[in-house]
Amino acid sequence: MTRSILSRLALPVAAVAVLAAAGTFGPPRVTVTAVTGTPPTPNAVLSFVAEFHEDHGAPELSARVLTVHNGIRVSNPIRVDVASQSGRFGIARQWEAGAPALVVVTWRQGDDSAEAMVKVNAQGGITGITHAIGTNLLRDRFPRAFTNAEIDAAFREM
Repeated sequence: MTRSILSRLALPVAAVAVLAAAGTFGPPRVTVTAVTGTPPTPNAVLSFVAEFHEDHGAPELSARVLTVHNGIRVSNPIRVDVASQSGRFGIARQWEAGAPALVVVTWRQGDDSAEAMVKVNAQGGITGITHAIGTNLLRDRFPRAFTNAEIDAAFREM
């Protein structure tokens, strides 16, 4: 009787261990917000927190601004400033006013990545922030990169 109870408990305990490990060993995550108070770095208009898991190698952080000139999408890298708190960063305005732009922040670790897209209107105002989220067959949500179709759709919405 005791053996059968232990056997029945083994599967739920294993499932909890797998779920806990997914939180510990999962993909990198990035959360971007508009600066409303004290900026994390001088002149930052965007603030973000990036999380990663040490078992997947060193993470790579990058940001780019996307604009459209004469119907052609143009991508330019922009500087990311490291804040004094670990895992926190800031981005100062590095894009031209007068045309809509998308700022895409990418946090990559191994084969995994997390992206956030910031919509900036022609006046330079931040009008929206979206984090790319995917869903697997088990309906688990996880960070991912944006597709070209999603970026094109974001420009059409602006």
